[in-house]
Amino acid sequence: MDSQEKRLLAEKLGDLGHAPLEAIASMTHGFASSLDINETLRTALQESMRYLDAEAGSVFLLDEDGENLECRASAGPVDITGLRLPSDKGIIGEAVQQNQALIIRDVSKSDSFNVEVDSDTGFVTRSILCAPLAVRDRRLGALELINKQGDDALFSERDRNFLIALASAASLALQNARMAADLVEQEKVRKEMELAREIQRSLLPEETEPDAPVHGLNIPARGVSGDLYLFFPLPDGKTFFALGDVSGKGMHAALFMAKTVSLIRALAKLEQSPARLLPRLNDEIAETSSRGMFVTLVAGVYDPETETVCLANAGHEPPLYRSADGEYSNFPADGPPLGILPDLSFEEVDIPLQGGALYIYTDGLTEGFGEDGNPMEVAGVKEAIEKHRWLSPLDRIQSMVNPLVSPDTPLRDDVTLMVIDGGASCVLGRMVVPALPEHLKELRDHVRELLVEREIDNTLVEQLILVVGEAIMNVVVHGFDGGEPEGRITLEVREQDDELIFRLKDNAPSVDPEQIKHRDLEEVRPGGLGTYFMKELMDSVEFLPPPMGSGNLLEMRKRIK
Repeated sequence: MDSQEKRLLAEKLGDLGHAPLEAIASMTHGFASSLDINETLRTALQESMRYLDAEAGSVFLLDEDGENLECRASAGPVDITGLRLPSDKGIIGEAVQQNQALIIRDVSKSDSFNVEVDSDTGFVTRSILCAPLAVRDRRLGALELINKQGDDALFSERDRNFLIALASAASLALQNARMAADLVEQEKVRKEMELAREIQRSLLPEETEPDAPVHGLNIPARGVSGDLYLFFPLPDGKTFFALGDVSGKGMHAALFMAKTVSLIRALAKLEQSPARLLPRLNDEIAETSSRGMFVTLVAGVYDPETETVCLANAGHEPPLYRSADGEYSNFPADGPPLGILPDLSFEEVDIPLQGGALYIYTDGLTEGFGEDGNPMEVAGVKEAIEKHRWLSPLDRIQSMVNPLVSPDTPLRDDVTLMVIDGGASCVLGRMVVPALPEHLKELRDHVRELLVEREIDNTLVEQLILVVGEAIMNVVVHGFDGGEPEGRITLEVREQDDELIFRLKDNAPSVDPEQIKHRDLEEVRPGGLGTYFMKELMDSVEFLPPPMGSGNLLEMRKRIK
């Protein structure tokens, strides 16, 4: 209600006198006592009929598209609840469209009066008082009173002003009731979405060790996801895996995803060949799918003994393989998505990882916005792999998707990513300790134990322990000012291609590698032997890009054969 409307209403209320004003105040309080829409409408109708001494009355509300008026409350000799009328016809429609109260003293002289209602019900309408229900510019419906009791059965201008005031209060009460109902419904939907999300989470694999060869993650764009991934061990020591994208969005896609995951889990235990599994999945999905839904899917088996992946692709994004020497190749689908056509056949492809890694993902990754604000596309995925290749498989995929998850830029689609890393088996061990000097011996002992198990020459073992110890002490002294309980140092030891690889990661302030100089022995001051030993005893020493853009990562390599 704008200022002019409020002024006109105040003038009209001023003409009513104290008794009607008290009545309106009482009715307004009654409206506010309930957030139930139907009760609000019944109260408005009953109170207006009682104070204006009307024989009958009704409340009509506009439907969602605004094309029809439906009677939601009725009182009097005839119950017309549920009656639907065009929103631009009749006296009620005229009051709603013009947003003004109308008095029809003699309906027989009105062209707008709809005689069909009287004809159908047998009720005799003589006069009508009708006021619109509206809040600001939003039309809600109308409150109609019929046949004022008394000798002439006519409503007065005073009655009209009274009904305008009453309809204004009823409109606000109705709006509040609708808002409360919407909030209740939103909360109900939110809880249902949370439950659905929890059910979906329970269908996804549990987290494994960071250095396990197979890892995956799923980030829904909304409360629930239409993407899926799963992996689980097979009796022969191999690992089955699958990743897919269900067509559509929202709850329907989420339910279809849950059904598909259940089918995969059941059938993959009976048929482990991807080329034979996908046709069986296709038949099951096609038999029960609705609304033309389908799923794109990559399914396969990873053999850790041979470091070989065997997979088949049903209409999905081509998996991306990065070899150990940085070369990329992909494996496009050779068949359509599941659930569309009958009697499908698929070919298997064998991929020897040989220390490389295979990445399988949904288009939510390639279409997501990267750090530069543009879609990542396949080129962006490769850049992310290169940037984070030195991380463990789990940390790597989490770091790859991190730029996509921003409160300022909502996800365009669900993001699901899986990695199968042949190099994960190269990790000899990893240890995380606080950045304090007293933990240095613990790390040295850990390195000694790992190297002795590999039957490395004792002299070389002690040299490597010396170098690693000096590197760690440099981090404690220079990175954490001699020690920081909240600081963390991570040491990872790998063996790959006849090399030992030591990766030292910390969360200290980032250093400039150009400022770290290796001096000759005659130039080294007391306490400054660390960088000298690293240079002389290791084949390569390199600072790599820090994870998540913070901290430091030092990689040292030593050939042992």
